[in-house]
Amino acid sequence: MWTLGIIFMIAISISEVRLQTTCNKTVPSVQDPHCGHGSKCHFNGFNKWVTEFEACRRKELGLPDFIKIQRGLCPKGGKPPCPSVGEKNPGKKG
Repeated sequence: MWTLGIIFMIAISISEVRLQTTCNKTVPSVQDPHCGHGSKCHFNGFNKWVTEFEACRRKELGLPDFIKIQRGLCPKGGKPPCPSVGEKNPGKKG
């Protein structure tokens, strides 16, 4: 009986960790670079979905959102890269 209780507690704690984010973690591995332009930094994403996931995680953490997301790599020389806040962003280049 104790074993069943322990397994139940472990299952509940794992599900709570997974429910902490509302951001869609499913990211296709299509290479199509997109740039997330922030007010003080920029984010080079492997594709549109990686960049949108990063934007969602920034909103959840109370950080400033990207001003706009556009296709292609971010221009060099302007703003520094944003620190990544996503959880295991597949294919993230940054």
